[in-house]
Amino acid sequence: MSRRNIPRPSIPTKSANPARGRGTDQQQQQQKKQKLSDEAGQAALQAYDRAVKVTAERERYRADRDNFRAKFKISESRLQETDAEMEKLKKELAEAKTAAASAEAEVEKMKVEEKKKLEEADAKGYEAGIKRAALEYTQTAHQMVNDALEDRLPEFFELGYAAVMSSIEKLHPSAFGHDFVWGTASSAYQEDVQIMKKMGFNAFRLSISWSRILPSGKINGGMNQEGIQFYHDLIDELLSNGITPFVALFHWDLPQALESEYNGFLNGTLAPGRGPAASTPLNSSSSVLPTPNSPAEDHSFGSSENAGDPGTEPYIVARNQLLAHAAAVKLYKDNFQDVQKGQIGIVLVSVWFLPWDKDSEDDKAAVKRALDFILGWFMEPLIKGVYPQNMIDNVDEERLPSLIVPDCPQIKGKYDFIGINYYTAKYVLNSPNPSAKEKPSYKTDTQLETKYENKEGHPIGEQSGADWLYIYPKGIGEVLKWIAETKYCVKIKGYFAWSLLDNYEWAGGYKTRFGLMYVDYKDGYLASPSNWRSALFTKVPSSPVTAAGVIVRRNRKVRAIR
Repeated sequence: MSRRNIPRPSIPTKSANPARGRGTDQQQQQQKKQKLSDEAGQAALQAYDRAVKVTAERERYRADRDNFRAKFKISESRLQETDAEMEKLKKELAEAKTAAASAEAEVEKMKVEEKKKLEEADAKGYEAGIKRAALEYTQTAHQMVNDALEDRLPEFFELGYAAVMSSIEKLHPSAFGHDFVWGTASSAYQEDVQIMKKMGFNAFRLSISWSRILPSGKINGGMNQEGIQFYHDLIDELLSNGITPFVALFHWDLPQALESEYNGFLNGTLAPGRGPAASTPLNSSSSVLPTPNSPAEDHSFGSSENAGDPGTEPYIVARNQLLAHAAAVKLYKDNFQDVQKGQIGIVLVSVWFLPWDKDSEDDKAAVKRALDFILGWFMEPLIKGVYPQNMIDNVDEERLPSLIVPDCPQIKGKYDFIGINYYTAKYVLNSPNPSAKEKPSYKTDTQLETKYENKEGHPIGEQSGADWLYIYPKGIGEVLKWIAETKYCVKIKGYFAWSLLDNYEWAGGYKTRFGLMYVDYKDGYLASPSNWRSALFTKVPSSPVTAAGVIVRRNRKVRAIR
């Protein structure tokens, strides 16, 4: 009903001229009626207005209802369309899952086939085995040069070094300076020299077995002439083929007679006594002579938490090995160097470290502490004649033996070169509060923990065939930068890869292979090196096991990094 269909009530009007002369009662009655009439009229008007409003609202509600019904029909139609699209998507998803499962199965099949092929290649000694073992070292050298040293330390390089930084695809010894050392290392025999020559190496690092030439450990106990002759012949063969020999005088093989008599390097007698014993191998035509090899590894293997006194013995052994090195250097320089024109130094070892928590200042400080406790431990005494400050601060004075010993040559400056062995890297977590029950040791002195995964659970690199070795090739470049920034300026002069052949790898036995040349231990078969050069110099491996070596020089002093 519209507003105009509602009749407006009529309102009685008040008489302007009531009849005069009527009685008072009549007037009052009239006034009362008039009042009632006025009130009724007002109420009727109000009711009318309310009716109009209600009618308008009903019209609006009816319109809203009609609009809602129209929208509902549209929504219902859209919902039906959406349901149809959902069913289509479900079908496509099911098809995608099926395709993914099929692809995954195909990938697994390919992995199995590839693994089988590689195993067959390894078993037969074909070139696939050679390439995997050899190409790893190319990656290390490339990472070392290209990633770490190109921008930061240009003074490291000699003319011709930039060629290797520009492209790993064409890495070749000719890209280096004419005097750059490009070699390998092994416990090799004479026939191996021809293999090295075919590979294009111009240097070879070997170790002389102390027990093989001096069975009792001392000259006065007799010399093994056959053993001495073997090394003379090998060195002469190397030189005649244009290969410079780098001879390690001590590679952990302390004669049992000296171990029994002196308790090894725990007895300081071996320090000055090492010099006279060294005179036999020093009297050769070798050009470069590293004395101890990786002394930090040597003492760490021999002084564990479960044997002896781990709070004192590592430091005693390390000091005595440095003194033995200094004695051998003095002996060589006083008696042989002027004639032989050779050089003598030492090979150290280092791991590269990264903070476990990259945002932690404590972990960053622990990185430097870790480097000081493994590399600075030996390098600081050789260069500066003192221990690293981190060791002085963390190790009790009575447990850190003096580097100055009466009647022994000073350690400082006793080298023509310093070598660095590098294999892997680790994360470092600051750990300043060892247990009160835990007695002091080399481990607690460092006040840190090493891990292969960081705070986020990411491994430092791909694990290799050895459980302790994670692939981190650029770490060798980081070690070199750290030396240059904190210890001494250096210049790289060469690189050694471990090793020429697969061999016995300490605790790893024959299970771990580092050889550039594959060896079949069952029948002694040696893989052919005919295509080794192209394999090494044209590709980068996907899963290397790294062991790197370089030699460095600075001005007139010669220092090595392996």
